[in-house]
Amino acid sequence: MAHQASVNGRHESHHGSGANDPGDVVGDIATLVELQVRLASLECRENARAAAVPLVAVAAGVVLSAGAVPVALLGIARLLAVRLGIDQGWSMLLAAAATIVVAALALAVSSARLSGCFPGFHRSREELRRNVAWIRALLHGKSPVRR
Repeated sequence: MAHQASVNGRHESHHGSGANDPGDVVGDIATLVELQVRLASLECRENARAAAVPLVAVAAGVVLSAGAVPVALLGIARLLAVRLGIDQGWSMLLAAAATIVVAALALAVSSARLSGCFPGFHRSREELRRNVAWIRALLHGKSPVRR
């Protein structure tokens, strides 16, 4: 057992549980930090996967719109000028105003849906809160429950 303790980097304490041994405390804190980083990394990957499809859809929409909008606007403006019997300049302004309204609605809807894809790091935040409480209890001389 003494050999295992030295191989594991921990020393047996003959003064009780050993919970306040500086080597144990530092090792436990280092383990908590490592686990916290792993959890945050996992949540980051999950959030990126959840946002991948909406981001691709937004990118595709932007590319397609960028190519089609000028042609469509000119066609709409021409139709307005002919049907309403107004100057082509005014019909272009009407078409542009309508396009701005549609674009604003599309941005509002897509941004609302995209924000739901990034729920944050709820698990990491909760785990960090528990880890900090555990470290505080350990440093204040209380006997924290090992997890």
